[in-house]
Amino acid sequence: MDKRLMTHPIYELLRTLYHPVSPPQPLQAFSADFAISLGAPGLSRTATFPRISGGRIWFILDVWLTFLVNLSPAIVEPSVTNSSDPSYTLFFGLGEGGGFCEFTFNDYQLFANISYVDFFSLPIALELKNESGAVQSGTIRT
Repeated sequence: MDKRLMTHPIYELLRTLYHPVSPPQPLQAFSADFAISLGAPGLSRTATFPRISGGRIWFILDVWLTFLVNLSPAIVEPSVTNSSDPSYTLFFGLGEGGGFCEFTFNDYQLFANISYVDFFSLPIALELKNESGAVQSGTIRT
């Protein structure tokens, strides 16, 4: 199984900001690949993110999420509440499920919300290790 972590498409794996080009028509599929493959169960994966306020980390099992680009250009994230969204059925009824974590990482804090109360389909865990090696962790299980 190919398990991939869908990160917010603003930041690519090369750790540089990416600015999408305005498409000729609204709601065009995002052409860049921002997925981070995860390892086998029990293994961990380290990802580095820039300072950002109000970001989301999307994840899904075995399939791809569809991110769209609007004319401004603006990124349109998958919707778990809009049944006409291309990724909607991936969360409700097909596949193994997915979800997202919300986070803020700035000069003053790292805040992460790994429990989206009204929408839950996969166990999620988060571990934070500071520069001195101290670890904080949290897990939400099904």
